[in-house]
Amino acid sequence: MCATLGVAVIYILSTNVAAGIVNNEALVNSTAPFGLVFSTIFDGTIGKIVMAMMVLSCSGSLLSWQFTIARVFKASADDSYFPHWFSKVTKDDAPIVGMLIIVCTQTLMALMTISPSLYKQFNTLVNLVVVTNIMPYILSMAAVFVMVKVEHVNPHQATFIKTILLSEHFIASMRFMHQALVP
Repeated sequence: MCATLGVAVIYILSTNVAAGIVNNEALVNSTAPFGLVFSTIFDGTIGKIVMAMMVLSCSGSLLSWQFTIARVFKASADDSYFPHWFSKVTKDDAPIVGMLIIVCTQTLMALMTISPSLYKQFNTLVNLVVVTNIMPYILSMAAVFVMVKVEHVNPHQATFIKTILLSEHFIASMRFMHQALVP
């Protein structure tokens, strides 16, 4: 929790600093605002290096997410929630078959969003990601109510946990509805 708060503070501060370096209109119209800031502070080459590092960082996040999602599918397949081929692993215990199925499915979904405008396609993919990530989040929160009951959590703590979960559920539902309603 402290790490998330720390990242939030750094993000808010860095965004405010960026707004003080580059005018707002340029930031709003930029496809890579932090690259623009570094280009303004130093030069275009440094800005391009920063943007390349951000692409590398996003690629690393995406790759780790693919391994995580494949592991979740494997565990679910082990419990017979998904087809058995998601349970197949290599000698190093890597669920490669499941990863390939998931990547192929994601690629097909991405191809279905093809648009003449890269910006419009990116927004469509972002909306798709939000919707596909919020649903498991909401379902996981619902499971906590059962866990609180099964673990016989004292009433005061249970009320606190349920209040936090209901507020989180409300926020997640609003995000979901926003993504569904925004064109």
